[in-house]
Amino acid sequence: MKTPHLYNRLYDRQANFPLDISLSKPPERLSDLLIYGWEMINDKFNFPENVKRLKLDIGLSQCAPHSCEWLLKNNDVGIIGIEASPICQTQLIYGGNSNSYVNSLYLHIDKICKFTGYISEVYLKQELLGLDLTKRENIEEIPAGTFIMNGNKYHVSSLPVYNDLRNFRLYPIVQEVNGIDGRYNLLGAAVDNVDSIVMQEFYSSYPAIGCSSLVKGMIEANERPAGNTADTRNVVNKIFKVPSLPLDMVLEHVDWHRFPFVESIKIDVEGKDLEVLKSCKKHMDKVVYFRAEAYDDENIVYGIKKRDMVEYMQANNFELIDEEDGDYGFINKKYKKLAKEQGLTYR
Repeated sequence: MKTPHLYNRLYDRQANFPLDISLSKPPERLSDLLIYGWEMINDKFNFPENVKRLKLDIGLSQCAPHSCEWLLKNNDVGIIGIEASPICQTQLIYGGNSNSYVNSLYLHIDKICKFTGYISEVYLKQELLGLDLTKRENIEEIPAGTFIMNGNKYHVSSLPVYNDLRNFRLYPIVQEVNGIDGRYNLLGAAVDNVDSIVMQEFYSSYPAIGCSSLVKGMIEANERPAGNTADTRNVVNKIFKVPSLPLDMVLEHVDWHRFPFVESIKIDVEGKDLEVLKSCKKHMDKVVYFRAEAYDDENIVYGIKKRDMVEYMQANNFELIDEEDGDYGFINKKYKKLAKEQGLTYR
């Protein structure tokens, strides 16, 4: 298993913490972007022997809910997850998600977990771990641990949240849901219609980090949910330089002798979905299903219009089979019979 190259930094809820993953120039090889997963073999993605099917999840946000669902439903599915946000990458590695309604990746321990609550740093260190907090080394210690309660296994995430004065920390407690068992590869990059790996500006959104994008205008175009006080829109609170690459470059590293096709590719990249599809020129005919985001509104300024996406996919032998809340599902016509016979799905 590849050791994560993300450093175990303290998580600031306003995303102002330093992340030591900046790059001065684009990596030369895709393997340099592999944050987590088995080491590549012959420059190809590597999975355990029991993995018979392959899916891609592009745009994971903080918890990668689609990836979690696929892993839980199918023991023979391997996933290549791709996330551009350094903040979200850190949360996916170290279990920093605080949404108790969805499962989340905790790749550092190779598990799927669910957030259950917080525990204070003082109580955790002093009462549970028995540390002497008069010693500086114990104060600076980043705790992590596992405990059993009522037959369930829980983990202490090492990514705390701060109070407003930044003098008090709470550590997330997550319940273990299931193992991943090496079936996940995480790439730290954006996907765009570019010719090679290039560095691009990536705009981090606050408070809804899931709205972060290569397209700055997409962030303020996404309003906060009803009921929020103060400003009603997201703001850009940090700009990262991130590596960006075409989807074709990712698929070039699939072992096509082992996986004759990719079962599905889900895309949710806030305004760049069509460009991701266009960056899959060489390998589009090897994908059974695509699922991507667009808007059924001809007057939008940012984002992808449904009409443009449907026309592009139809021109490439794909048929629109489903639409739900701005997500559009397409099937490759040449795989329709196979998909039915083998029960393939994009969900």
